[in-house]
Amino acid sequence: MDGKLPSEVAVKVVCELRPHFVVIGVVPISLRDLDNRISGLRTNAE
Repeated sequence: MDGKLPSEVAVKVVCELRPHFVVIGVVPISLRDLDNRISGLRTNAE
């Protein structure tokens, strides 16, 4: 079984559930969001 499957499932669950937790038009941010953003910026900087 692909080792990336749990991560892909987690990402899909977050994408599906997040819109239901919008408060006053603001989507909550998680530490995972920050980590992914920082990783993306580091990758683009290389």
